[in-house]
Amino acid sequence: AQAAQGSAARPSSSQAAPRMAVLRAFAIVLVAAVLGAAAQVAPPPAAPAATAAPPAQDKPLKLDIYYETNCPYCQGFITKEVVPLWADPAWRALVQFHWVAFGMGSMAGSTVTCQHGPDECVGNRVQDCAKQHFGGDTDATTDFILCMEKNVANGMSSAFTTSFNECAPPGVAAQFMACARDDARSLPLVQANNQETQAAKITQVPWVSLPSVPGYNVFGPPLKDTLCAELRDKSIPQPASCSTPAPQAAVARLRRLRHLAAAGNTTEAAGNAAAAMLV
Repeated sequence: AQAAQGSAARPSSSQAAPRMAVLRAFAIVLVAAVLGAAAQVAPPPAAPAATAAPPAQDKPLKLDIYYETNCPYCQGFITKEVVPLWADPAWRALVQFHWVAFGMGSMAGSTVTCQHGPDECVGNRVQDCAKQHFGGDTDATTDFILCMEKNVANGMSSAFTTSFNECAPPGVAAQFMACARDDARSLPLVQANNQETQAAKITQVPWVSLPSVPGYNVFGPPLKDTLCAELRDKSIPQPASCSTPAPQAAVARLRRLRHLAAAGNTTEAAGNAAAAMLV
């Protein structure tokens, strides 16, 4: 009886052979998988590469804008002349703006006094920090400044992120404010703007300068007329919004200012520039 039970408990050799073959095959596959994984261990993920700032745009028209964040005349010029111009893709492809926020402010050591008070000082620094953040992407800087200036002109305070939160890339507005509030980061930007403003010898804001007429403020007549005249004088195709010929007065004014600039006439600069703008 015991023998019968023993023989019943043990699988026959014909039954065990296939089972052992399956186990051996599984072991071989498992070892191969382990060895293969060990040989192909992926390196740890690299840190995200820093995004390189796009190169500065090479556009035929370049404008230097010396301004103050809270200056009503600057806000009027920006919102009524620059904003509609910038909304036209044809003009975006032609004009590169360089923004210098300082204006008629003053510095004594590290103490900055702004013409429209501490709120303006914060706003100037916010825009300085934004310009630094966007680097060579001057179009992004212009987008940000125009957006913020529209809000400030509508009564928002430059010293609160609500005036520019919608204007900045997602999550970046707080960084701009932190930069503006940190003298170690923003004061050098203010000092650089002060030096650039002093070098331009501006006498009012806004001060709008074309490289072709350095030292003269072309603010006054409609900006679009001035730029249409500049394009015409340079034989550059004009946007559709210049469909009518650029006013002869605007062309004459630019030529007169170029003549004065080429002659190095600084004694008559303010008077002649003002008179030329009224031609």
